[in-house]
Amino acid sequence: MHYSAITPDCYVVMPNHVHGILFVHHDRAESTARDCARLSNIIGSFKSAASKQIHLNYRRRIGSIWQRGYYEHVIRRSDSLDKIREYIVNNPAKWELDEENPSRNASR
Repeated sequence: MHYSAITPDCYVVMPNHVHGILFVHHDRAESTARDCARLSNIIGSFKSAASKQIHLNYRRRIGSIWQRGYYEHVIRRSDSLDKIREYIVNNPAKWELDEENPSRNASR
C-alpha cells in the first residue's frame, strides 16, 4: 500500500523467510516519483512496516527480525514467472526438509 505502482503477485510467509513476486507498473499515470523508487527502498519500506507491526503485536521490541539485504531476480518471460510461482506455492511443503527448520535440527 506504500507504492501505488507496485502490486504483489504470488507470495508466501515462511517461519524464517518470505518469498514473493512484485509487479512494477511503470506505465501508471497516477504514479508519483515515490512510486518509481528503487527496489531497495521498496523492500526497506516493507521490512520497516512489518517490523513495526510485529513489535506492536508483541507490545515490545523483540530485536532484529530481518537479515541484511535480499535476493532479487527480474522475471522477463511468462514461463519463468510460472516456474517461480510454482516454487513459491510449493515452498511450505519443503519446510520439513529445510536446514533452518529448528524441529528438523532438534530431531538429529
